[in-house]
Amino acid sequence: MKRKNFQDLELPSFYKKRKDEVEKSHENLVDSAKAMHHPEFVDSAAGFPPFLRGIHPMMYLTKPWEARNPYIISQKSFQNLKEARERLADKPLDKMPVLFPLDNSCLPLIAAYLTVAKEQKIPNAALTFFLEDTVESSSERTNTVFREKALKDLFNHIKSEKLTSFKGIRISGSDLRKKGFSIEEELAQSLLRGWNYLDFLPQLGLSPDKATGYLSFSWGIGADFPREISKIRAGRMLWAKIVKTYAPSVPQSMALHLHTFAVPQSGNPSDRLINEQLAAMAGIFGGTPQLKIDTDSKEMNRKLQLFLQHEAPVNYPVDPWAGSHEIENHTDEIAHQVWKLIIEAQTESNKMASLDQNPKNESAKTLQDQDENSLNLIIDKVQSNLPFKSIEKELLD
Repeated sequence: MKRKNFQDLELPSFYKKRKDEVEKSHENLVDSAKAMHHPEFVDSAAGFPPFLRGIHPMMYLTKPWEARNPYIISQKSFQNLKEARERLADKPLDKMPVLFPLDNSCLPLIAAYLTVAKEQKIPNAALTFFLEDTVESSSERTNTVFREKALKDLFNHIKSEKLTSFKGIRISGSDLRKKGFSIEEELAQSLLRGWNYLDFLPQLGLSPDKATGYLSFSWGIGADFPREISKIRAGRMLWAKIVKTYAPSVPQSMALHLHTFAVPQSGNPSDRLINEQLAAMAGIFGGTPQLKIDTDSKEMNRKLQLFLQHEAPVNYPVDPWAGSHEIENHTDEIAHQVWKLIIEAQTESNKMASLDQNPKNESAKTLQDQDENSLNLIIDKVQSNLPFKSIEKELLD
């Protein structure tokens, strides 16, 4: 049977109009990209480097963004193993991700968490925990040695115990936004911290592909709708540019894994709710894989997530603002300003590194090279009911 020829079939006016709109949008994207001298913007597609338009080709069409928030365990949570047992007794540790701060307190806290899980007969494979490295300010250079030492101990434990529950490091710029830093400063400082990890993690035996798999970012999203969308798009592109210099074997290793949260707004409750909804939508239109909404009510947070996921028509388009002159222009401006800040910070860091070669600073290197405070030893100390403060003091001394 001869196949029918549909070549000359006239489409209804609605479909023809939609086809014209799609073609016009693509032309705008190409024209905007050429005007900004960004060849990577032209024909850029979601799911492919530099991931300007998103890290997945289908984005939310098959699965909406994640709304699940991790359970946070900090120094305020408990001070010894007894308190840890009481605090975690009713928590389904095998069903919830846990987040620890990457600071001087993290190793005793992780040791207590693993001990309680073992006592509850929960296998390591069923646990999920992350470390959060909070970027405090553009001039913050303290605690680098302690962060690296903690990670060294943790990865030694992972190798010796075949620990699969550790899922990675979340680099958070949340404090910067709360302290009034600009979008560009938040982006530059967090990406720079990620770059530093790409230098450090291979020293622990990780390939570039594995190192990037352990890294994710957490950014605040405000109510400045076009600039927040553009920030996420620019951040993905710049991270791909950074990772590419390490020659990963898999292109997907250049994808930026992101958690966003709506920055709490001031004003009366009605205005705050509208602004936080705008912020949430900016995160969605920017292509965030994870979104946290933090209004005054947990029930309102839940309902707003459900509304955006199932009732608002925001799941269907992929990077819907691509081609908008304003969005593309903001993306270009933010990318250029952020890259300038990163280069300036790298130059300053190189100057500091040259000073650190002075013999007076040998103590930092000595601390970094020590292996005696392994996580196994810390677990033993925790199980002997030593207060966490005294364990931290030993680590610092």
